[in-house]
Amino acid sequence: MARLRRRDYQGEIAFIGDEVSAAGWRLGGATVYTPSAADASTTFQRALATHPLLLLSAELARTIPADLLHQALRGPGPLLLILPDLRERTPVRDLATRLRRELGMRP
Repeated sequence: MARLRRRDYQGEIAFIGDEVSAAGWRLGGATVYTPSAADASTTFQRALATHPLLLLSAELARTIPADLLHQALRGPGPLLLILPDLRERTPVRDLATRLRRELGMRP
């Protein structure tokens, strides 16, 4: 198996969120953005156009218009993942129930 080097994927992954989380993602080679709530939507749209994988904090996801966020989540690409808030200011819905629903499993 070929070993993946940091420069092999640098710039392909983008993180949008708080400064503390961004520091960790930056160390991992991701391009990071730490916009204010007012600039989050614009930053989000630019990142969607330039990165194949976009990681978005739950806290900033709440500031992006719902229709834009849903369109990006359901679109053909890039891959968008919403990450739980590091400071737990934005609660994550019941993860077990959500995973069962998305995987087509019944309780």
